Amino acid sequence: MILAFSYDNEFTQLQGINTRLFSVALMVLIAVGIVISMRSVGIILVIALVSIPAYCSEIFTASLGKMMFWASVISCGAMLGGITIAYYYDLQAGASIVMVLALFSFVLAFYHYFLNSKMRLT
Repeated sequence: MILAFSYDNEFTQLQGINTRLFSVALMVLIAVGIVISMRSVGIILVIALVSIPAYCSEIFTASLGKMMFWASVISCGAMLGGITIAYYYDLQAGASIVMVLALFSFVLAFYHYFLNSKMRLT
């Protein structure tokens, strides 16, 4: 349903789904998630946590569903790695998570663009 709503709002509406209610619910959930995240790590880190995993997953998949799945996996891995690094080296957790994400995205982009141009998992 999210896929249909995201791509073609009119088609979803023609299928009998209340798109206004779904749109409001989706925006409220996104807003609550961002507000909770901002209180804990700050706006710049939230933007990085939202955009870098999406970029990384877009490099090796073309499907929206797979992109969302891999972005979640990348986010969870980066959070675990960043928190572990922050714990052992006495650093800020949010900054460590973003540094892990940035390092992962640079390595992934380098590998994709320079070493292997056919890395898609379609």
